[in-house]
Amino acid sequence: VDQKRLDGTAFYRALKFRADAPLGLVQFGVRGNAKRILPAIAHEPTNATGLTHDNGAISTARGAPGTAAGDFFIILGTLTGLDANAAAVGDKDGYAVFGHVVDGMENVVNIQQAPTSATAGEGAMKGQMIEAPIMITLARRVP
Repeated sequence: VDQKRLDGTAFYRALKFRADAPLGLVQFGVRGNAKRILPAIAHEPTNATGLTHDNGAISTARGAPGTAAGDFFIILGTLTGLDANAAAVGDKDGYAVFGHVVDGMENVVNIQQAPTSATAGEGAMKGQMIEAPIMITLARRVP
């Protein structure tokens, strides 16, 4: 945010678990743009920070732990299955929550309701890509 790398990017993914209630996430960020990508961000699991994937949580998107580089998602509802869990099968580290939406969750809900393409996206993200990505004009830190 301080380096303005998110200015001009977009919300491009909307995961909807239920049609009748806001439950899921919206994802935004640099999408691998070499001019905007960050050096890999160290992973801070939720069991170390005490934060959790509750409504409005902002978290880092990543492949393996320690590979986050400029894409993020906002939680709608409660998705604690994304938290670190030593008993989990597979990825036990979860995703790193680092912030929280303090105002404007109604806008996040509206983004989640944007039409998605049934064919765009790969793997688990197929069908979750927003047909007309929603631009982020500028992003700034709130004091």
